[in-house]
Parts: sequence; C-alpha cells; structure tokens
Amino acid sequence: MTMNASYKSVLTGVLLYASVLGMGSRPVLADEPAVRTPKFERRGAPEKISVTSPDGPTTLLCTFIESGTAVSIGDRRQLEEVTDERGEKSLVGPRGPMYAIFNQEIWGVSKDGISLRITRSQPVAPVVRGRDEVVERFVERSQREGSPIFWNGPGGYRKIDLVRLFGIRDFVASRMASRFDGELQSVNASGKGVEIRLTMSSNVVLALTLNERLEPLDAHRNGVSLPLLLRPLDDGDREPSAHRFHSRFTATVPSDRGTVELACVQHAPSGGELSANELRAVVIPEGNGLAVVPLESRMAVFGGKLVAFSMLEKGRLALFGRPRATLPSDASSPEAFDREMTTFDAEWKRDGRQLKPEAILDLSALLAADARFPPGTTFDLGAGPIQIRKGVLSKTVNSSAGPNFTVFMGPDRKLSLTPPGS
Repeated sequence: MTMNASYKSVLTGVLLYASVLGMGSRPVLADEPAVRTPKFERRGAPEKISVTSPDGPTTLLCTFIESGTAVSIGDRRQLEEVTDERGEKSLVGPRGPMYAIFNQEIWGVSKDGISLRITRSQPVAPVVRGRDEVVERFVERSQREGSPIFWNGPGGYRKIDLVRLFGIRDFVASRMASRFDGELQSVNASGKGVEIRLTMSSNVVLALTLNERLEPLDAHRNGVSLPLLLRPLDDGDREPSAHRFHSRFTATVPSDRGTVELACVQHAPSGGELSANELRAVVIPEGNGLAVVPLESRMAVFGGKLVAFSMLEKGRLALFGRPRATLPSDASSPEAFDREMTTFDAEWKRDGRQLKPEAILDLSALLAADARFPPGTTFDLGAGPIQIRKGVLSKTVNSSAGPNFTVFMGPDRKLSLTPPGS
C-alpha cells in the first residue's frame, strides 16, 4: 500500500467515526481537538436530592453551573443541571425549582408571578458530549435571549396560569395582581399525575394535579374540589378566547343548605367598558351545572339550582339561572366549557345580545293601583342578600317612591308579591 493510499484510508475511517457520533457531514481531520473549550463550568460535586415518582422515592443529581459569560445581570452562578443517576435525562435551568419524575421525565416546577413555570427534561444523546451538549445549548440560548429562561411555549418553559384555575383572590398581594402571595409547598408524582401544592399567605392551601399534557385533572382549595373551567396552560397568547369568557372569580351566596361558593367566569366587556348587559357564566360546584346570568344580579342556590335576580327596564324583575349544561368533572371540563360558551355566544349575538330570562315579574304593572308607587317609580334590588327560610325564597326590592316591598319564590320557581301558600 502506498503512503497516499494509507492516508486516504485513515481519513475515511475518521470521517465514518465522526458520522456515527452524530457530528454531521463536516470533514473532521485527525489532528482536530476531540473536545472543544466548554462554555460553562460545573462547580462542586453533584448533590443528591430525593424526589417522588410513580414507582416511589428516587434520587436525582443536582450540579451548579457557572457559564463562561453572564446570562443575567449581577449573577453568573444561578443555573443548575439535574440528571437521573444514570445520566440519561438532563434538565438545565435557573436554580431553585422543586422536582419530581413522571412519565419518564424530570419535572421542574417553580413560581413565576401568578403562574407556575414548568420545564421537563430531555433525553441525553448517547454521544461523547451528550450532557455537555445539553448544557451548552441552554447557555447559548440564554446568552442570545439575555435571560436564563427559555421561551414560553413548546420546547421551552410552560406556564400554568393559576388565576385561570383558582380565580384572582388568593394571588393578589398589596393590590398588585402580578405578585404571587404564597409559597410553593410540594411537588409529588404518582400514577395519576404530578400534584402541586401551594400555601398562600392567608394560610389557604391550593392543590392541582397535572397530567403528561399539562392538563389539570383536579383542583382543590382547602381540600374542597373546584370546577375546572378555563385552560390554564399559557403559551404566550394572551388574547381573549373567541367567546370572551376568560376572567375567573368566585361568589359566596346563600342557599337552603347554608352559604355556598360559586365559580364564575366574567364575559369581557366590549371596548373595555362594562355595560348594562355584561354577563357571567356560573357553575354550582356540587353538580357542575352551568348557567349564564347578568353580571349585575343577586344570586342564590335554591333546591340545588341557581337563582339570579336582575332588574330590567320599565320595572320588570327577571329571573335567570336555568342550567345550560352539566360540565364533566375531569380534564375534559375546560374543553366542554369552551364548547358550551362558544355555542352560547353565537345564540346571544343572534338574539341581539339580549339574555332571555326564565321568568319576569312586571312590578310596575302589579303596583300600578297602589298609590304609594306613582307612575315613573323605579325599582332596584339594593344591597341586601336573598333570604331563604322554610322552603321560601325572598328578596327585598327598593323603590324610588320610598316604600320597600318583598318578592317571593317557592320551589316551583314562580315569582309573586305574596308568600307561597298564603
């Protein structure tokens, strides 16, 4: 064999070996360094951390990372690399999340404003620079973005909007809606999913369980199950949904079994200003019954059904609360809510943006013969709550003429100015 043929043989062998290692089609010369200068440095020995998995407790290895170039202002040592003990899965990111293993992935969960930030591991390719490549890709991306946080969306961090799940009341600190007034308490994995628990400064405990698609399987407030209504996964699209029901809150109202908490989702006002016909979707947690009622209404639960009183023009008292649907009690509930509200929105626009009441009591006509209420008298429901006693529901109505009076309703949901059975 000639020297020229020998050289060609060696070069061919090097190129084939590089191809097997996934180094691409770029020619690699025999005297090229096998390892490039790293853009980061692992600091200290890996720390063992105990986490949960569906198979029971397990151990992850956590190593602090210092990048060769600062990836955020003032702190170059804020990254960490977390791997399984075999080094087959790697998760790189800012320091501080709580971890678990679910669906053969490492989950990292941390707070981010009034959201949870969730990232998951990626498999380490079985090549020479496998783990190093994972870290270098993260560092390079962080330097380009000017932040140690990847983009929000598929392939990066995913945000779970807690306000869409629980409503705003438990997440406002010092009247700043962008602040998270609480602490991440625990992250645990089971065969069902990943359960995340949060303790708020008010000592309220919130819990949610996510499946592998980051869909909520359940949500609890102080151990009480809450209806799942809005999709909490926020991948950066903050536009309101097509049906414009998107702002979740709660309302505590009287019922014939004591007070009950209703889950409500407010309709986004047109042009950003509230008008007389703004709406809210209401769900009774006991049976997940869904109704749509005026935003400005007085509500109660009577006989297991929603009651919502609202004053219309010309002295007419309207009853709303007829259920539209029963929502499922699983991960499909937000999709069912979306579907039902989209159908409602089409019907509402078809009807001239007017909500059809279940019943109407014409107060002006009924009181026309009463000298205490001259023509032109207006009526309002005032601030008093609905009362429920001995199977009869009642509500005090105010009048501009001065005298107040009471409207009654029995189990048959018929309205009158006299108590049922009198």
